[in-house]
Amino acid sequence: MSRVLNDTVQKGVQERLQRVLEKKHYDPSDLAAGRAYVRAYVEYTHYVEGLYQTATTASPHHEHGSSEGEAHLHGTGHDGHSGEHRGHLPWLLAGLFGLIVVGESSWLVIGRRKTTR
Repeated sequence: MSRVLNDTVQKGVQERLQRVLEKKHYDPSDLAAGRAYVRAYVEYTHYVEGLYQTATTASPHHEHGSSEGEAHLHGTGHDGHSGEHRGHLPWLLAGLFGLIVVGESSWLVIGRRKTTR
């Protein structure tokens, strides 16, 4: 199950990042192209932010445990789920990597524009 989830999330991040990278080299005088780039960038950041929120927010079953003993029986006690959050690491790293790529690419474009003027 974890592999399917990781693959799905990674594919989603890659697809959205690819759309951003495809649209980022637009003609600054083309308003529609600029809006398409911003739309792709916003969709990408919202997707990654949603992944992060999901990965770092306790699920409802964590919030409604009636007792520590019952939570332990269901595998949701602190001892029973200490390793669960390590499974989120690939998602978070993929999102962080994507944000770094977009940020670095933007700096390169800005630097290139300054040197060509």
